[in-house]
Amino acid sequence: MHIESNFSMVMAEDKNKTALPLIPQSEINTTLNAEFSHEGTLVLKNIFLQHLYKFGQKRIGYFETETSDYQLFNLGMNFEIKNNKNPIDMNLGVKNIFNSSYTDHLSRFKQLEIPNQGINFYLSIKLKLDKAFASRTSEQ
Repeated sequence: MHIESNFSMVMAEDKNKTALPLIPQSEINTTLNAEFSHEGTLVLKNIFLQHLYKFGQKRIGYFETETSDYQLFNLGMNFEIKNNKNPIDMNLGVKNIFNSSYTDHLSRFKQLEIPNQGINFYLSIKLKLDKAFASRTSEQ
């Protein structure tokens, strides 16, 4: 089990000390990750909880408006299906699990007052193909 956290901030201004436009909000991204090691056909590799906090953007350029702060929570897990030749990786999760309404500072829809997406579910399946399989199919 481990925790990762990072802080990101961009500050930019012109020679007159005026804030430049289209500068992203500062953010803190923290992830709590529990990793597992099991044997078998279907293996749970990890479960994670992510917290993303975006600060309000008050340093704005010409023709921009201020943006409020917001926070999002994401939850997901990664599996591996082992078979004789090539394992299959599966990822599934939920983004914005509390269905928070927010508008990112760099959103193109901000001026139209259209918020970003609410809750999102995702499923990803990755099949690893080896070189022998690729060369066999190209010969046919």
